[in-house]
Amino acid sequence: MVSTSKLRLGCYGSLLAVVLSYFAWVSFPPSRYEAQSTAILKRQQENFSAYQKLAADPTKNAFSDPVMVEYWGRKNKEYRDHSKAQEAITALARWGSCSEWKDTQLGQALGRKEPAAVEAVTAFEKLYPHLSEVIRRPHFVATYDEPPSLLTIVPNLVALRKIAQALSCYSEVCMLRGQQDKALQANLQIFELGHLLTRQNTWLIQSMLAVANQGIGSQTLCYLLQQSSAGWPVAELEKILLTLEKTQLPSDMLVNPLEAELYGMQNSLQAVVKGDDALALRFFPGLLQREWRLYKNDYLPMLLDIEATGSTQRVLPRENLGQWLLGQHGYASAVVIPNLKNAISQSQLARQRQAFLHLYVKLLILKSRGHLPATLAQLVSAGFKPLGDLDLDRVEYRVKPLQIRLKLEPELAAVTFQPAGWAGSVHWDNLLRPEWVLPRERL
Repeated sequence: MVSTSKLRLGCYGSLLAVVLSYFAWVSFPPSRYEAQSTAILKRQQENFSAYQKLAADPTKNAFSDPVMVEYWGRKNKEYRDHSKAQEAITALARWGSCSEWKDTQLGQALGRKEPAAVEAVTAFEKLYPHLSEVIRRPHFVATYDEPPSLLTIVPNLVALRKIAQALSCYSEVCMLRGQQDKALQANLQIFELGHLLTRQNTWLIQSMLAVANQGIGSQTLCYLLQQSSAGWPVAELEKILLTLEKTQLPSDMLVNPLEAELYGMQNSLQAVVKGDDALALRFFPGLLQREWRLYKNDYLPMLLDIEATGSTQRVLPRENLGQWLLGQHGYASAVVIPNLKNAISQSQLARQRQAFLHLYVKLLILKSRGHLPATLAQLVSAGFKPLGDLDLDRVEYRVKPLQIRLKLEPELAAVTFQPAGWAGSVHWDNLLRPEWVLPRERL
């Protein structure tokens, strides 16, 4: 018969073995990118402090403008439902081809002086001068009392997209009135808005919104360039060229927001430690630190690939209990890490669209001056520098009549294209097709 003391000793031994096994397991794996992680987190803390200082000057910080912040502000703080800005912008956006993606019969409605269309245009024109001034400010930074985390409320990004759609519609309105210069001004401000959103950006979702807005700008410019039968004055074309150059999204535009994702994850885990759930974690010491290491081991290889090459071929981790127990992937990684391949593809497409338009506008300028090159190689020899990711070897160019064509690789096509199917839609969806052609005849 086993004595009580031996039984107790055996229990203690088993308990000790379990405890030692747990601590051995929770200490594995080590962080494989600790030096890089430390440098990134330090850099992002410095960025956060610097951006918050920029937010202090309301004359330079577009976000804090008292009129517009009631629309694009955070839902729990500055946003006001049915603000004047919201009412004016959403009312006009409903008439836009680029927002509704159908024939809204805007021209017919304005011709008949339908009250809804006329009132929408009138209300937007009252707001437009102020909106234009705000978009030209150098900063767009929301103020925060604490460093950002996954629980931080971001600005109203839906509003920022809706502004781009309203500006696109106003370009349509001005073209219908024969006001080419005003149509162009409104269109170019879409590019300026997209560029503004990337200057002090700490959110990946805000970067993707900038990409979407640049897409609206490109689609609208494509429409405008194909509407004028008399052609565009050289001075206006040069203005387009300069704006496209100044607002081209940088090739490394995703690096800072992706680093900020790491910073936000760290802050989120620190908030958990301080929160109401911290008591439960006391029964599993080291578990949260293990999850943090697993997340870094999953995320940092992708981030470092993007910083080095602009892309990553690594596969997103999936929720898998066995891999988590073995320390191969983290559970948080499968939930929190965004689809980086899609983000990279979308940003590359936006840059290529803008570069394609930049090339076309340059050729229109040379055509107006009677100096069209015989080949694109001659254009480059004369000093032309294509924007960003545009590979001129993939561009087909005809001099008579002037036409340029770009065929995309299938893997770069973000979605399967479906024609919109309404009259004139080809001038809007041109740059959404697998093959870009300017000018494109109506189908």
